[in-house]
Amino acid sequence: MSYLVLARKYRPQIFDEIVGQEHITKALKSSVQNGKLAQAFLFIGPRGIGKTSCARILAKSLNCKDAPTINPCGKCSACIEIAEGRSLDVIEIDGASNRGIDEIRTLRENVKFASILGKYKIYIIDEVHMLTQEAFNALLKTLEEPPEHVKFIFATTQPHKVLPTILSRCQRFEFSYIPIIKIVEKLKEIAKKEKIGFDENVLFDIARLSEGSMRDAESLLDQLSSFSEDKISSKDILSIMGVVDDDAYFELIQAVKNKDTEFCINFISKLFMQGKDIFRFLEGMMYYVRNLMMAKIMTTQLGDICDLPQDRIEKIKEQSRDMTLAGVISIFSEITATQDMAKKINSFRIPLEVMMIKLTKKDVIPKEAVANEKAEDPPVLEQHREKNFTSKLKLDNIGSLFRSFKKSESVSDTEKPINPEIKQESQQKDGLMDRGNLKSADFDEIRNNWPKVIEVISEAKMSLSTYLQDSRPIGLEDNVLKIGFLKKSLFYKEAAEQRQNLKIIADKLKNLFDISVSLKCEIIDENNSEKPPEVSSNYLDSVLDAFGGRVIQKEK
Repeated sequence: MSYLVLARKYRPQIFDEIVGQEHITKALKSSVQNGKLAQAFLFIGPRGIGKTSCARILAKSLNCKDAPTINPCGKCSACIEIAEGRSLDVIEIDGASNRGIDEIRTLRENVKFASILGKYKIYIIDEVHMLTQEAFNALLKTLEEPPEHVKFIFATTQPHKVLPTILSRCQRFEFSYIPIIKIVEKLKEIAKKEKIGFDENVLFDIARLSEGSMRDAESLLDQLSSFSEDKISSKDILSIMGVVDDDAYFELIQAVKNKDTEFCINFISKLFMQGKDIFRFLEGMMYYVRNLMMAKIMTTQLGDICDLPQDRIEKIKEQSRDMTLAGVISIFSEITATQDMAKKINSFRIPLEVMMIKLTKKDVIPKEAVANEKAEDPPVLEQHREKNFTSKLKLDNIGSLFRSFKKSESVSDTEKPINPEIKQESQQKDGLMDRGNLKSADFDEIRNNWPKVIEVISEAKMSLSTYLQDSRPIGLEDNVLKIGFLKKSLFYKEAAEQRQNLKIIADKLKNLFDISVSLKCEIIDENNSEKPPEVSSNYLDSVLDAFGGRVIQKEK
């Protein structure tokens, strides 16, 4: 006998064997027992979670020799033929390859004939959303008033593509992703019967990679059992799937916390040398950081939220303990910015290296914030940070020099900046400065502290701070602050000048320097030798070193 793959060998044969869909099986069993059966059923859900298996079991429950029954015998002719997919009373149709009006017309003619062995003639149409609109229309009348001996069971992964007139004639059942814990339990059962050895936590890795699909998990277990000699190890999964394990992510985050840039760059280099799937690496890193975030905000039931074994949960909780929630979320921002940049330049390596440099130069564990952080109120924490940062600038004309005054801010289109409405009343007699209009002294202040401005902006939107790395204030005209970008940074200029990004920049300038200003982005000559402000921190030094960059300066 030829080898039968595990996904087919261990396909559910009764309702109780279907994993993770108890809400569905309970309703169907009740309908069978009470004899309250709809004329058509619609099974909705992602791949590999039991839709077609459930349809076959329902068909057996209605056509078994003991029918109607919630536990079909599996031994009579009707049950055996349905299980093997060769029953003349249960017709399975692939909606993707039989999607035309001619196939549906043939179906309409055949429904008139009575069943042969069982009580019902049952049509199971998989991927029903693939039918054409003409085919759907041809099916409508039959579906609305089918013969008493006919039942329809439709299965689809995309219900929004099914005509509303079809949906309204079906009982709808929503199948859900199968929890990792339940997939692991099923895999243990299969591994025991097949005498497949495995290392600790291997089944969790298989279940996680299957993304809630039992069929995918069984297929992966099948593949790994053929690949491994004695037992399945974590190394086998990493080798076949090209993924990175949680221990590697743990070490990487530790290096970020320790500001070990060299380790992170070498880590990225090894990923490419080993031929890892970089897209999956970023997905896995996002999932790992998500668990760190859950550890920061969840006090109980973390195991249910993260779907991980207890030893891994404890490790994640320990690592998250000295990280701030804002710091963890900032890693998310960097990952998404890296994915966006990789799509733009069609390369993963450089964006990943930039991400690692930025993360190791960014303080994700500020000690004061850890001591005072309240996880349930991150916005307050961000305001607290900005306030502290403003005081660190020690700008002479910020602080006690300013008191309450009325003004509003405006962020303009790049084509035609709109000047904000500013209070014009002078406050010189009170020893105050009018901060409404931008003065040359204010411009010098912003220009000299531009790297720090970018660092504050990174707290609000990391991708925007990336766009501004090669920018600098270049001029002041009619209360419009001009920000210059090099020609090679045209993409960053276009991204930065989007209205929502300009508003963020203006907001941060107002918070830091107490000014209202319009903004305009411009391309500057690469030969412009204007000296930029000196960077007081090493925030950009590593990026410049990594790519052989240089700062354009202008002689005064």
